[in-house]
Amino acid sequence: MIWDTLIIGAGPAGLSAALFTRMRRMSTLLLDTAVAGGQLASLYPKKPVHDYPSYTYVMGEDLGKNFVDQANHMGAEIHEREHVTMIRRDDDQNLIRVTSTKEEYEARTVIVATGGGAARSSRRCRSRTSPT
Repeated sequence: MIWDTLIIGAGPAGLSAALFTRMRRMSTLLLDTAVAGGQLASLYPKKPVHDYPSYTYVMGEDLGKNFVDQANHMGAEIHEREHVTMIRRDDDQNLIRVTSTKEEYEARTVIVATGGGAARSSRRCRSRTSPT
């Protein structure tokens, strides 16, 4: 199958992108190295989120689950625990090939929404970028 859109990363940004691609009836596949819902679900499940519109506050895992539920409702396909190892353009076929730890996919468009990873302290970041 050639996907209209393949999204790498199933956190809030990737799941939001999937919502809009599905609203336009584009076939959509999301691949995530961990679990869908991103850091909301994996790192901050019991932390209240106070800065999301329409909620006074919502727990991280609940907000992440809401993102996933809506993407599923709209018909996006989500593959968890599948790490992308290569992305390459196939100019002859006018598509993009995405290789993961489980399979190779073909897509017309790829969106990379992998986020920033687990947050690091600013002190640690400064020490890593400081000249020696």
